[in-house]
Amino acid sequence: KEKREALVLQYGHTVGHAVEYLSGYKLGHGESVAIGMVAAAQISETLGICDKELVNSHRRVLKKYKLPFTIPANIKIDDILIALRYNKRYLYDDVQFVLLNAIGSLWDYKGDYSIPCDNNIIKQSLKSCYDWY
Repeated sequence: KEKREALVLQYGHTVGHAVEYLSGYKLGHGESVAIGMVAAAQISETLGICDKELVNSHRRVLKKYKLPFTIPANIKIDDILIALRYNKRYLYDDVQFVLLNAIGSLWDYKGDYSIPCDNNIIKQSLKSCYDWY
């Protein structure tokens, strides 16, 4: 069981681990977590806890440092949802995410940084994580 403060280090890892696995490990851990950070920011925006600028800031910074920030087209959303079930933060019927409400500020939900999120929100958010220009 991770302490609340240690969850800061998990930002981007939830979707990142799924993408890393589903890429057949062609994407490295850091590359996958970069994509996962954009996915987490997009989930934050979908939930209304941040604005679109936070998501676009992630993309601009990752692009500047030549890191991937979109989910590869060959990785399907339904496969990501299945892979998320094997994440150690999958509790009950919802996956747990570490989300931001602003750059450098984790969203505190009921005294915790690990936020349950249902598949409909995840699916809706991931649709925006493929192509971006």
